[in-house]
Amino acid sequence: MPKEEQEWGVVLTDTGLNELEGEIELYVCEESQKQFLLCKQVDIGHMYLRVVVEYRDPDDSLCEFEMSIPHGYVKFIVTATDRQKIGFLLNKKRPA
Repeated sequence: MPKEEQEWGVVLTDTGLNELEGEIELYVCEESQKQFLLCKQVDIGHMYLRVVVEYRDPDDSLCEFEMSIPHGYVKFIVTATDRQKIGFLLNKKRPA
């Protein structure tokens, strides 16, 4: 894809969601009864899937976090330069 900003949706398996629940609960988005990670970056070329997510904390500060997730916990990854093209991201907004 071109170098313009991309939206990444990472859907974890049920096992992945259950196993990582306490660690990732602040970063998991839910829409249309689907849970996923909305990511700024995804890198599949390592032993673990590397993702960068944003989180707006209670004092309204925007924080960026990098996480490594076992590949076996990933159901699928989707990306697009236009979030409107990704079905489960239609109404989800990244923190401003």
